[in-house]
Amino acid sequence: MERERYPGVLWLLPIFWGFTGGIIAAVIAGCAFRDSWWELFFIGIIVQVLWVVSIFLSWSWLLSTIHF
Repeated sequence: MERERYPGVLWLLPIFWGFTGGIIAAVIAGCAFRDSWWELFFIGIIVQVLWVVSIFLSWSWLLSTIHF
């Protein structure tokens, strides 16, 4: 069986939905297009980690500026 490249629009799922979008895009790429899925899954994990770190840093900055 020959591999088909998945459409570039699948990159939008992990970029905007993070880990969940990465899983969905990986399943679509693996099943429907029989293509490599790991890069979509990996980008979803990276985006999710970046969101969590940015939220943590923004809350820590916010709490450090408030004087009780």
